[in-house]
Amino acid sequence: MKHLRMIGLAAMMAAALTAFVGVASASALAIHPSSTAFTGTGELLETVGTHKYVSSFTTNGGEGPYVKCEESKFTGTTQAGTTAETETTPSYSKCFSNIGGTVVSATVTVPSAWKLNIVSATLPSYSGTVETTGTILIKVPAVACTISVASQKVTATGKNDAGTPPAGTTVNPTTAAAIEVAYTQSGCAGVINGKSKYRGQVHIPTIYVE
Repeated sequence: MKHLRMIGLAAMMAAALTAFVGVASASALAIHPSSTAFTGTGELLETVGTHKYVSSFTTNGGEGPYVKCEESKFTGTTQAGTTAETETTPSYSKCFSNIGGTVVSATVTVPSAWKLNIVSATLPSYSGTVETTGTILIKVPAVACTISVASQKVTATGKNDAGTPPAGTTVNPTTAAAIEVAYTQSGCAGVINGKSKYRGQVHIPTIYVE
């Protein structure tokens, strides 16, 4: 019986040690290389007529209408030292919307940087959070429509490129589920306050998670 108790105690200690190592591994995740400037660009999401969109913000829980952009960029500089956090400033251009029934020009204004935090990983894939700051304004001037996206934190995923070290990373790949983003609207026909479905794959060369 004493021998069995010792085996049980050893098993519990092993389990605790495994849990500790797991936590330590997760906390050791970092964005590499440090103190490095980066520019990520949106990659093709879909082609609609003559438009080649890289991002899509679909209102009414993903049912539409939509705001889609042909270009997006995410710039920033990784932090010094070993950290799983960084900031990036997004920009969207050549945007269009079918709010009001006809596809017309739209604008997306991002007032400040977004905070990225890597939470867990089964490399080469990883997951984390994106925290927006300030109110993002999406406007469709032709129909006097404004969509406001207040500061919020959402979950996102990513995957490192191949290579040792990886040649870069892809954030929010098209194979992942769409991100739910809360918004309010003013003057947007057919759009109700609620959540949208956002999609937009971004590739960042040189930067990776490890």
